[in-house]
Amino acid sequence: MTAASRSLPLVDVDTSIHPFSIEITPEDNVCSIGYIPQVINMFNGMVKNVFIFDRGVSQKGGIFGKVLPEEEQKDILPKCEIVFLSGTTIINHSLEYLLSLCKNTREIVLIGASTPMFPNAFVGTGVSILAGSWWDEREKDKIFRNISLAGGISQISKFAIKKNVRVQKSL
Repeated sequence: MTAASRSLPLVDVDTSIHPFSIEITPEDNVCSIGYIPQVINMFNGMVKNVFIFDRGVSQKGGIFGKVLPEEEQKDILPKCEIVFLSGTTIINHSLEYLLSLCKNTREIVLIGASTPMFPNAFVGTGVSILAGSWWDEREKDKIFRNISLAGGISQISKFAIKKNVRVQKSL
């Protein structure tokens, strides 16, 4: 799906002043569904709280004290002004449930390489920014080589063309 979106005239939001073009305040609570260190580090110290949930980390252990138990999402998400949802939430069928918990959220960012870059598909859902990526076709041999050697996203992200696109509230 991401490859098909390259034919769309997607315009990036201005990220020169605010990360992801999201205005933040020191009183904001930020939640990340998916442990994404670059995003979490971006907001640490700038907002009131940063909450992290990651099903894989919770199940396998690690990052003790930083990743919260999944059961707490229903209590924490309604209190957050800014929420980052990994594109994986679409794959594991948790996106609709998580969006239903974002009652008071000002900005919802669907983020990651698995984010489908089709803004019209998210109109009316509460998602405000699609922060995905396209792959640089000039680097496909390097990308496929890294993948064939069991390289993950950290090894191929340097070949990504990052996109940050605003979703209209309604059509």
